[in-house]
Amino acid sequence: MENVSNKKDIDLYSLFEKEFGRTLSPTEFTSINNWIENGISEELIKEALKEAILSGVHNIRYIDTILFNWTKKGYKKPEDVKRKKEDEDEIDEVYDYDWLNE
Repeated sequence: MENVSNKKDIDLYSLFEKEFGRTLSPTEFTSINNWIENGISEELIKEALKEAILSGVHNIRYIDTILFNWTKKGYKKPEDVKRKKEDEDEIDEVYDYDWLNE
């Protein structure tokens, strides 16, 4: 079981290195370890990485902030994040309606 967990961790670090285009620093390794130790799922960490990359940010602190905000809101899985974004999109549609020129 320990071997499987280590393999997942290595894959996660490799994913970060691939997306950042460089080797991770010891501080970045520590940050990723802290997320895992604090019970943040690997899927949620990958979703935060994806969010940062789509925003054009290759910074571990930015991802840390994303994860902090998501855990504060109670998000446990990427589906929670996607569901919240869909809810926000529905609200935006109502506000985009041009009431004056109907």
